[in-house]
Order: sequence, then C-alpha cells, then structure tokens
Amino acid sequence: DNRCRAVYQDAGLMSQSHRGLLLSGSPGSGKTGLILDLVNASCFGGGTQPAKGSLGRLASQLVGYHFCQADNAPTCMVPELVHSLAAQLCQAPQLAAYYRHLQASPAARALVSLPSCHTDPSLALTRGVLQPLARLHSLGHLPSLPHLLLVLDGVCEAQQHRPDTGPSVLSFLASHLPLFPPWLRLILTSRPLPDPFLSSLPLPVVQLEGPEADSDLGEYISARCSLAPSIVGNVKGGGDGEPMTRLSDHLLARARGCFLYVRLILDFIERGSLVIKSGSFK
Repeated sequence: DNRCRAVYQDAGLMSQSHRGLLLSGSPGSGKTGLILDLVNASCFGGGTQPAKGSLGRLASQLVGYHFCQADNAPTCMVPELVHSLAAQLCQAPQLAAYYRHLQASPAARALVSLPSCHTDPSLALTRGVLQPLARLHSLGHLPSLPHLLLVLDGVCEAQQHRPDTGPSVLSFLASHLPLFPPWLRLILTSRPLPDPFLSSLPLPVVQLEGPEADSDLGEYISARCSLAPSIVGNVKGGGDGEPMTRLSDHLLARARGCFLYVRLILDFIERGSLVIKSGSFK
C-alpha cells in the first residue's frame, strides 16, 4: 500500500525536531481505514499472521492508539485520552518494563488512574507516562528500535467537544509534544484543519489525496475484482476496451480520492444490487 510506505518513510526520516506527523484528508479518504489496518496488524489486533511490508514494519512499532469519535464524547476529552493511552502502553509487549513499573508502584498507578487524569491530565501524562518511559529507555529496559508509535485518529472530531475551560485534545497535544521522548512518535489523523490549528501543532502534514491516492485506489479496485468474481460478472457494459479497466478509470474519476465511495460502489456491484449494463456506467 503506497500510503503505508509513505507514512513509514515519513516516520523514519523525520528530523529529531518533529515528534510525529499529521495525516490529513477529506471525509472518506481512508484515514481511519489506514489506522484500523495498522492497529489490526499490531500486537493489539490479535492476528496470528504478522503483516508484511511497510504495514508490518509500522505495526511492529505501535504501542498505543486512540480513536476520537464525535458521537462518543468521552473519547474526545483530554483526561480520557491520557488514561486510555496509559492503559494501551501497559499492554504493549515492547513496553513490558513500563507495565512492571506500574505494577511495582501504587503511586505510579495512582498517577495514571482516571480520577488523577481528571484532576491534572498534564501531571498524569508527564510524570505518569513520559518521564517513566524516558527513564526506562535510558536504563536500557526498552527495545532499541529507532522509534515507537502512538496513533490518534480523528483529532478534528475532538474539536467538537472542546471544553469552555481547559485544553482541547489538539491544544493539549500541541503543548506536550515537546516533552515526548524523541523515540516516541505520534501519528495523528484529521480532516483539513484551519491554519491557526496547523500552526499550533508542530507536525509535518502528509496529504492522503492526490496522485498517490489514485494509485492506491487503482490497486484496491484491482484487488477487489480479483478476489470477487461476482464484481466482474456484474459488469456487462459494452463499449471499447476491457470493461474492468473502464470501470476502474470511471471510479477513479468519480471518487476524487474517496476510498469510501469506491468501497461502497464495489460492495453494491459484488452483492448484485448494482449491475453495470451501459458502457458509459451511467
């Protein structure tokens, strides 16, 4: 997948002054799908077969994830975010030393408890998560990978629940990113953000739209057609050229980078709900 390769290269080649990257794209461009693939391929996915290629390399470095959902208000709140990430880090095999640290210290566990996260989320993150991780790494108790990854999906949705007082998820992350150990990188996804938000977030932006998105869509269409003969069987349009090639070109032109649109159309064709009988696909 070209998107995974791009994310892997950007995460690996990022300068030490950047602590992550922001994946930006319009609705349906595949942001959440990419993060779901990454989580499912990681230690959190429970798969028996490890993923290969760029997805596998990224998944092997994933130690925590969080999905902000506008229709689930707690996922968009800073205290719940900090508590969730601490819980994820405890479960990551790469950070077994952090789990042992919390197990051995009631005070350390109390720092990242949900009540403490509500009382002072900044203290919970810095003293309960970031400082212990930095100390364990300096002592050689963590793996010597170039970096480990945290992923947060839909930070734009958290803006719908920003509090009247106190930080929003975006402003909280922006102010605390400089405190992250250089080997702990953050990958965020968002719809396009206004310039003031982007300028406050010290992360390079990777766009999930454009020529590379069309290349990914083309690969996706080809893979779906090869795995589902019913799609080919339900495309009966006339006209010049190979029908599946023309269908792919038509979907790419109409989708404009929207993975969701292509997936739904192919789902309809595969189920027989949509049978293509015209060479123009109208």
